[in-house]
Amino acid sequence: MGRPREEQSELRAEVAEAARVLAALGLVTAFGHVSARLGEAMLITPAADLTDVTDDRLVTVPFETSKDELPPGAPAEAWAHLALYQRRAGVDAIARAQPPSAFAAAAAAGEDGAIWPLYGQAAWLGERVPVHDDARLLRSPELAAAAAASLPDGEALLLRGNGALTVGATPGLAVARLWLLAASCQAFLDARGTGTATRLRPAETASFRAVAGELLPRLWQHLRGRARQHPPQLRWPAGADQGYGTGAVMTAEPGWVPPGIDTGKANIARVYDYWLGGSNNFRADQDAARAMIAIEPNIRAMARANRDFMGRAVRFLAAEGGIRQFLDIGSGIPTGGNTHEVAQEAAPGARVMYADIDEVAVAHSRLLLENSPDTAVIQADVREPERLLAAPDTRRLIDFSQPVGLLLVSVLHFLDGDDDPWRVVAQLRDALAPGSFLVLSHATGEAKPDVADAANTVYMNKVAARGDHRTRADILRLFDGFTLVEPGLVYLSQWRPDQPAETGDDGSQLWLLGGVGRLGR
Repeated sequence: MGRPREEQSELRAEVAEAARVLAALGLVTAFGHVSARLGEAMLITPAADLTDVTDDRLVTVPFETSKDELPPGAPAEAWAHLALYQRRAGVDAIARAQPPSAFAAAAAAGEDGAIWPLYGQAAWLGERVPVHDDARLLRSPELAAAAAASLPDGEALLLRGNGALTVGATPGLAVARLWLLAASCQAFLDARGTGTATRLRPAETASFRAVAGELLPRLWQHLRGRARQHPPQLRWPAGADQGYGTGAVMTAEPGWVPPGIDTGKANIARVYDYWLGGSNNFRADQDAARAMIAIEPNIRAMARANRDFMGRAVRFLAAEGGIRQFLDIGSGIPTGGNTHEVAQEAAPGARVMYADIDEVAVAHSRLLLENSPDTAVIQADVREPERLLAAPDTRRLIDFSQPVGLLLVSVLHFLDGDDDPWRVVAQLRDALAPGSFLVLSHATGEAKPDVADAANTVYMNKVAARGDHRTRADILRLFDGFTLVEPGLVYLSQWRPDQPAETGDDGSQLWLLGGVGRLGR
């Protein structure tokens, strides 16, 4: 077939693993397939459950195969794969899936026959993601050929009613790109629902595409690690048609959710993950998040501004403040630009200790950090600082005789008056060495009191979370003992922005205040 036997064996193993990861990610609710170029043929997963794919069950399909000569076990979808391999020399691997709703809904809502990547989540998929309208695509080589020709960069295609298809240099990278496409489709739909959908400018698209070569391999390593620790738990509903009929639907419970977690109840960390465009959230979290969006359409922008503020502050501490160890409390579910990634980029070897009360956030963080020796995560409650500081992992990673960067980013407004957040910060402060820094952001109701009150009511009803927004004066008291660095306590977009803010924008529409203080005793 044009490759040495050892290379063929490795490729078979890669295709089989990619298929299992695809299933474990919960993207497949009907059928999905992974394939790879093998000389003048392709290897493709069989017409069967992806959770049971092994390298010896893959089907070899020569490129010259006709419609009536598909080998036994080859899926009908082989035509779409063959068309791409035959017409695009640079295509070496393909992943295809039929997720529950995001792909189909995005295809139906696409403007000018395409969705546009939003907020950089899938900019490296191409400037546009074309939509193919014909549901017969997968059974027609002619239509498949037309679809192949429509790909602007040969990277991604939405199939109206039939899921989506992505390509990559390896099977794993094709699966990683498919995962990104699903996240981008959901972000596209959510943004349209709030009236805030925007298209990336050409320069932004080029910038994101430039880093794709690094991001996709890192994403694939993370996804395969998650799948290996938590294999797919897929099951056919009773009475469902297991063939290619209209009733073929599988359900999936993500394997990384710890036992005993009630995913039917909304959770703060998972709601925040939804706002940031993450996929580690469930129906209850999404309902709560959308209820908040209905009250405050800027809520997604607030979440992004909060994340951006944290990144700028951590970069400042590492690059200018000399901080080499960080304690991030209320760290949430990992997403792009995590504390350790920002800190270690500015100061290689920087140590980061994460802590969160949510079991799902902790479980997912452990998967992300399993190969990061300078990081750790514990489950801890910020309201019990003495236990958090005394935890073995904290003591192992953080040397409290040396300056520490303490992060309390969007966490203290979930503490009400009875929790006394000022006491909590004071206890944490007293454990720090001189030269330490506090990075803090907090909701305030001063700019939009009615909206803030309504949002707090939704939190209490939907998420069962206590807490409150506070005045600038009350938030400033949290910095007692610290000296604020310039520009002081300001709305997040005003804290050392990477680019000048738009004229007249004081940041108050996002009603989050943030600041950085230095401990100098």
